[in-house]
Amino acid sequence: MQGGGRPGEYALRGDSAADRYNLTLKAKLGDDVTISPNANAVVLFDYQDANNYYFLQLDNGAANVRLYKVKGGSAATLADSNGIDWLSDNAFHTIAIERDGRNGSITIRFDNITMIRASDSEFQGGLFGIGSMNGKASFDDVRLVNIGNRTDDFGQTALNPEMDTRGAGELELDRCSGQA
Repeated sequence: MQGGGRPGEYALRGDSAADRYNLTLKAKLGDDVTISPNANAVVLFDYQDANNYYFLQLDNGAANVRLYKVKGGSAATLADSNGIDWLSDNAFHTIAIERDGRNGSITIRFDNITMIRASDSEFQGGLFGIGSMNGKASFDDVRLVNIGNRTDDFGQTALNPEMDTRGAGELELDRCSGQA
């Protein structure tokens, strides 16, 4: 983990112009959740630079499943999952981040169930990334759909994450190397 409560290892990618998008992926914790209470994975989005972005922390500890805003290098909680234990196994789970930077809305779904809702419009566009705070995590089927100026709702069939994902191979990040 970096200073300021920021993720320790991550890989970045994406469409820096997207400010309305649906980011979907499958994620699983790499550390055994039965013996590692702090197993975690992170998804970064609207990444402006190393000191300014949002990230979702998926954690084995229910109190640590949160959405953060990193501003000026320090992380602050925007929203949490109300103490619900979303990750109690090492299976892949589908994560969807629906973002509209114009009105600030952020909706995060876990296996098609809304997990977190928040609003913040300070950062728009930028890169997205995957990684961890300080553990192992695996990711698959990562896909960003740039909605742009479309006017249909995020929930419509045309934007259903299951319809837009495709297998691209599994990516695993290791806490030691920090490399994909």
